[in-house]
This record gives sequence, structure tokens and C-alpha cells, in this order.
Amino acid sequence: MASTTMKAGDDPKFNIGVSVGAGMPMGAFGKSANNAANDTSHTNGWAKTGFHFDVNASYYFTNNIGGMLMIGGNMNGFNTSAYISANPGTPSTFTAGSYYVGSYLLGPTLRIPLSDKFGITARLLFGLMTVKDSKQSETWTGAGGTSYTTSSVFNSASTFGYDFGAGVKYGLTDNLGLALNVDYLGGSPNFTTYTRTTTPSGSGFPDGTSGGHKINMSTSLVNISIGVVIGF
Repeated sequence: MASTTMKAGDDPKFNIGVSVGAGMPMGAFGKSANNAANDTSHTNGWAKTGFHFDVNASYYFTNNIGGMLMIGGNMNGFNTSAYISANPGTPSTFTAGSYYVGSYLLGPTLRIPLSDKFGITARLLFGLMTVKDSKQSETWTGAGGTSYTTSSVFNSASTFGYDFGAGVKYGLTDNLGLALNVDYLGGSPNFTTYTRTTTPSGSGFPDGTSGGHKINMSTSLVNISIGVVIGF
């Protein structure tokens, strides 16, 4: 990512950027609804808008065309109120942790200076997406008034990921700038292992780990972020 305070042809070749912002879940990941009862191969994420960050490094082979490496992360909470409303019988003690979506991507990037201060960039990146599932817990009261907490979680999944985005840069100095970015991050991970545990034991709820059956959750996010860019 580049500062644009320098004249065209003189922008730094190597740039490092750090950005933070909001990640809005899309696709099945952001869908707060149950699947059809006979659909056992897909799941919805019930994810809420959350926090996004990324760190990137770019090197320009010409003044306008280069390559970028981006490492990013999204932390999105689980919409427990919508889940409870859509699933009557779920105890009010239902809780859920946050998802973590990691991205490790690289690909071409383009920058176009508009003036000594302003410029725009675009990128098309590919690589690895990882998804850590939200751990969900329910507390039940069994015979004799004993409370049991059942926790369920899928294993972490990894898949091919992609990102395409654009940004506007404003140069503060020759080597320091501000960036406003919009990116679309996508992937389609398959979860293959599901673990259920109950504490204390002896509740009669079925515990254990199951695997071998793929559960797909189309995962995409629109990330809007602001950050700083340092050129060398």
C-alpha cells in the first residue's frame, strides 16, 4: 500500500500497512436462520458484525503494478438472541463464543496516483482461509435439580480463500499515509469433526466426537477498515 505524496514515478516501492475496522458477515456465515430439516450438509453461522484487522506488505515492480501479502483476522460474535427466538425450547442460558476467521493471502495490487496527496489502490488476493467455530453451551436442569452444561463445537476448518478490494490513500508525508479500504473476503470451509461434552458427566446426554461427514458453511465478509501506510 503506498503513500501518494510523492510525484508519480517516485512513490516508495516497498510499503507496509496496518488497518482495523468492521467485518460484516455475508453468505451462510451471516445467516441467522435454520436450514431445512433434511439438509444435513450445510450450516449457518448466525454471525454478527465484528472486528477486523489486517497487516499487509506490498512491493511495486513499476510505479503502478506490484504484489501484496496480506494477513488478516475477523472476530464475529454469535447472534444468540436470534438463535433462541428461532429455536423454541432452547434454554435462556444458551451462550456462544466468537468465531475467528483468519486469512493468509497474496496476489497482484495496483495503485493509481490522483494527485500529490491522493491515490487509489486495488488488489486481488488468493490463499488460505481458516475458520474457528463458535463454541455453544446450554445449561439444563436434570432430575433431582442437578444442572448440566452441554458444550458443542466443530473443529477448525481451512479452505481456499480470496479477497478483492480497493482503497483510497491520503499522504501525510512522503512516506506516511492514511488509508480507507473496502474488501470482500470469501471461502467455503467444510467442517468434518463435531465434539459434544457435558459437565458434570452422567446427565444422559450423548457426548463424544463424531466425524467423517462434511458440513459446509459458505463464509464471506465485507471488511471496511482504516489504517496507516508506511513507505520505504
